[in-house]
Amino acid sequence: MERLIVDGYNIIHAWPSLKRLLGVSLEAA
Repeated sequence: MERLIVDGYNIIHAWPSLKRLLGVSLEAA
C-alpha cells in the first residue's frame, strides 16, 4: 500500500498560484 504524505504549508509555498493567494491570507490558500 502506497501513501503520500503532504505537508500543506510546504505545498502552498512550492505552488506559485497558491503562493500568490498567501499574499492575501493563509486561510484563503
